Amino acid sequence: MLDAMSRPRSPSLLLAVLGLFCACTQAGDAPRSSAGETPAPVAAPADAGEHASATASTALRPAPPNTPPVESPPDEAPLEPPTPSTAIAPPDPEPPEPPDADGPVSDAEAIEAYIKDCGHRFTVAADEGYDDDDDEQVAECEFVEFDQNCASDPAGCWGDGQQCIAACGPPCSACQTSCASECTSCKERCEGGAADCVRECAAARQACRARCLDARTKCRAVDCAKQERDCERAFTRDRKQKCPQCAAISECLMDYEGDKDPDTLCPKKFPKAAKECFEWCYEYYEAEDEDEDAG
Repeated sequence: MLDAMSRPRSPSLLLAVLGLFCACTQAGDAPRSSAGETPAPVAAPADAGEHASATASTALRPAPPNTPPVESPPDEAPLEPPTPSTAIAPPDPEPPEPPDADGPVSDAEAIEAYIKDCGHRFTVAADEGYDDDDDEQVAECEFVEFDQNCASDPAGCWGDGQQCIAACGPPCSACQTSCASECTSCKERCEGGAADCVRECAAARQACRARCLDARTKCRAVDCAKQERDCERAFTRDRKQKCPQCAAISECLMDYEGDKDPDTLCPKKFPKAAKECFEWCYEYYEAEDEDEDAG
């Protein structure tokens, strides 16, 4: 027996015994409570388990089929200041033309003029039909728009009507003179030249001017027009009485043959016609007589 104990042991056996001893030592070193029991392990936070579960779930979830790979967005180019436009700017709009100096004068403009001078007279550029000088100014009462009549005027009614229109101007000018005199007297009564009083006088002067112009307009558009119509009707009656063959005479004067002088030919065709019929019946139309009779 002594020989068996003194006999050298196998190295593998010694290593196995040493390993068993270390395992027992580690198990015996675990901490214990005061009652000699091993304490319960500390519980991990609840969300830690969920996070671990979610992480594991995410990691294990298979990718859907045919899913294109996600590419990282390209690097954005740095912002640069905008390049100034090289387009040609539109030209500045032309300034509006000043109001026509020959247009109607407003009440406000007239009052301002009469505050400075009760005798101020407004003028109008002379009509091009009367004068080629555009700079010539005519008093507004005397101004007459250019008119022209290319038709024959055997009775002179149209010409007389033009004279009537021109004759309406002087009374208007005389009316303006009276208005200016009243305005001056009104201003003289303003104590200390009070501005409000002077303005009232100027406003009255403008109202008087308007009445003068209205009277001139009526004279031309109503009175002179009636005078011309009455003249034409009287002439038509006289022509019918003196020239019963007026339509035939007119046709002869307008449709003469060849190079024969109608002034010589037609009196021979109508020897009994009065001499003035060859002037009165020129461009004669029976329809004119009918219109005059209806009027």
